[in-house]
Amino acid sequence: MQKPGLFEEIKKLQKICWNVDEKPPEFVNDPTNWEQIYITRKISIWITYIIKDLPITPDQVMVTWIAMGVFGGFLLSFGYYPLSLFAAFLIYLSWILDNVDGELARYKKMFSDIAELLDKLGHELVFPLVIAGMTVSAYVHDKSPVIVICGLVAASMVSAITMMQNKVKMMLAFRVVEEGRFEGLSKEGDSGTPKSSDGPASFNFKNAASKIFTDEAVLYLGLASIVADKTDWFLMFYGFGIPLMYVPKYLSRQRYFRRCLQDPELLRKTLD
Repeated sequence: MQKPGLFEEIKKLQKICWNVDEKPPEFVNDPTNWEQIYITRKISIWITYIIKDLPITPDQVMVTWIAMGVFGGFLLSFGYYPLSLFAAFLIYLSWILDNVDGELARYKKMFSDIAELLDKLGHELVFPLVIAGMTVSAYVHDKSPVIVICGLVAASMVSAITMMQNKVKMMLAFRVVEEGRFEGLSKEGDSGTPKSSDGPASFNFKNAASKIFTDEAVLYLGLASIVADKTDWFLMFYGFGIPLMYVPKYLSRQRYFRRCLQDPELLRKTLD
C-alpha cells in the first residue's frame, strides 16, 4: 500500500485537529472567521505536524505564545525600527502558536480547565501590552500628548471590545447557572426549527465598521503600522475609534443578552 504523501497527511491531521467541514455555515460564512480559516489555520497545522510527535505539551506551546506576545510588546517600547520589525515577527508567530496549542491538545487529547483559563488570560494580556509598547515608544520619543493619550485609551479598552462576544457567553453561562435555566436548552421550537434567528447580516456601514475592531483587524493593522513605521496613526485611530465603537456595541450586546435569556434555543446556540 502506497504511503500517503505529505499533503495528504496534513489534510488528515487538519480533520483531527480543526476540521472546518464540521463548523456550522454561519461560522464559515462570517468574514471575521476567514482569516482563521484561510490563513492562520493553514500555517498553524504545519507547525502542529512538525511537533506533534515531540515531547511538547499544549500548555508549553501556550506559555510560549503568551511570552512571545508580551516580549514583542516590550520590544516595541524602545521605538527602534529593527527591534520593532523583530517584535512584529514575534507577535505574528504568537498569533499562529495560539492556534497550535489547541490543535496539539486535540491531537494528543490533553485538555485542562487551567489551560483554558490561561489561554483566555493570554488573549486579554497580549493585545493591551502590544499597544502599551507602542504608547511607551511614543512617550519616550516626545510624540504629541494626544498620541500618548490615544495609546493609553486603546491599550485599556482593546480587550474589552475584541473579547466582548466571549464575555457575553460567559455572562450568559453564569446567568443560566444562577437562574437554573437548563430546561429547553437542547429543545427546538414547536415547528422543529429555532424560534428566532439573526439570519445573514446585510451590509451596512455599522457592520463594516465593526469588523475593524476584531482581533484580526487589530493584529494586521498593528503589524502593518509597525512595518510602515506609522504606529502613531494606529494609536490615533484606535484611541478615538474604540470608545466610539464600544458604547453602541456594548448596548447591542446587552440587547442580545436579554433576547438570549428569553429564547432557550438562541441561548443554546450562543453557548455552543
